[in-house]
Amino acid sequence: MTNGDPADAAGPAHRIGAGATVKDTENLRAKLKRLVARQIRTEPEAELFTLAPPMTSA
Repeated sequence: MTNGDPADAAGPAHRIGAGATVKDTENLRAKLKRLVARQIRTEPEAELFTLAPPMTSA
């Protein structure tokens, strides 16, 4: 997810050791959704998350 390739919530949850239960994955997905709302992450396809492009100053 750091190289710009979209990833679902289960992959990063497993990599950071957050747990493999559905509850853990859903908690991380909710956090990623909040980051999308704050324009830190993007969701190019349903349930796939990636970093947002850098914002440019106008």
